[in-house]
Amino acid sequence: MNRGYAGFYNGVYLRSSYEYAYVKYLDFLNIKWQYEVQTYDLGYKIYKPDFFLYDKSNNLLKIVEVKSRDKKAQANAKKKIGEHTKRLWASDSIANQRMIEGLRKSGLSQKGKIKVPREIRICFTCKKEFEALITSKQQVYCCQSCGGRANIRKATLKQMQNREERYELIKQHITDWTCNNKEIIIQTPFNKIKTNLAPLLEEIQIQYGIKDFRIISTAIFNEDRGRKELLQYMKDIANKV
Repeated sequence: MNRGYAGFYNGVYLRSSYEYAYVKYLDFLNIKWQYEVQTYDLGYKIYKPDFFLYDKSNNLLKIVEVKSRDKKAQANAKKKIGEHTKRLWASDSIANQRMIEGLRKSGLSQKGKIKVPREIRICFTCKKEFEALITSKQQVYCCQSCGGRANIRKATLKQMQNREERYELIKQHITDWTCNNKEIIIQTPFNKIKTNLAPLLEEIQIQYGIKDFRIISTAIFNEDRGRKELLQYMKDIANKV
């Protein structure tokens, strides 16, 4: 497989053959995914993960970063990068000036020589002490692992918040639909729920991406009570209109 491949898959631009193979695998398993949809501030750098995986209810399952395990290819790439970097340092080019400026901004005037003083901080995640440049005010985590765990928690909380907001919208949609179609609701027997409520289910699926009665029931009762309880809830609303 060619590591250098990059191109579009279902309208999404992927940067390598490994990513392409991975999304084909996800689609084969019917796992919902999104690519590079969110950026995280890890405290010491900005990080944009490759893949966000979701369950059937659109809840975030995990965040995945795709990397090559071809150690020989990695070693060759590092060697080429090192040789190229040495040539840049030996040159009098614009790239050389940018590299020097980058070192200055990071606190190093040259390799191994610290220019900007450092201070001791407490990691927001593990609460351990770590050393950081005084100028790097955004560095609040001691390592990438701690920053990653913190941002996964943030993403999970945001996903939960989005789910609650969506549930409220579904509940209001059902109430409005019931008021506008109260005769259908009142006349619907408990053995014809799916048939008679098909237009409502289609609207919910189109607008909110949900077609499972269990999730719709959870949006109303905060737990799955089944379609009969859902219909009774709608009948109670219709009878009050």
